[in-house]
Amino acid sequence: MRDLRIAAFGLLAGLGLAAAAAPPERPIAPPQLRSGIDFAGSDVRALHADAAANPSHLWIEQGRARWSTPSPGRDGRSAPSCQGCHGDPAHMAGVATRFPQRPAPT
Repeated sequence: MRDLRIAAFGLLAGLGLAAAAAPPERPIAPPQLRSGIDFAGSDVRALHADAAANPSHLWIEQGRARWSTPSPGRDGRSAPSCQGCHGDPAHMAGVATRFPQRPAPT
């Protein structure tokens, strides 16, 4: 039984090293990636373009309000707002497409 556990551990460790060594291939090259809105019908595109009718704007407004509001910390004290550390939300444009990042394999 002990030999089986050692063999299983070795196999899993080897698979982990192999997975870490070779980055996964992308089925579509980044320059060829397209937004999902490109595949939407004209009615969905119209809803997406209309700020008053687009339901996502409710979440955007809520996010704007929360950005500058301090949050309750785990220990009961107030934690700084997002704006306290990151500044104006405009400075965060494009962050979601760059993070999280992993170091390049060596």
